[in-house]
Amino acid sequence: MDPRSILCAVSRSATRVGIDHPVGVHSLRHSAATAMLEAGINLKAVSDLLGHTDSPSADGPDGALGHGLG
Repeated sequence: MDPRSILCAVSRSATRVGIDHPVGVHSLRHSAATAMLEAGINLKAVSDLLGHTDSPSADGPDGALGHGLG
């Protein structure tokens, strides 16, 4: 499948549900990570699943839990 087709499908879907800012395929990665954290999955497990090599941090405004979950 052509990556541009995926991007187009994601963008169209976002528009259909009322998201009015640019949404890319990488947004799906962030959404999945957020959903896992909200479901109570351990931050380290989510980080490992996403292939991060650095230690996860939930500190600060840009941390994984910076949007009010922590």
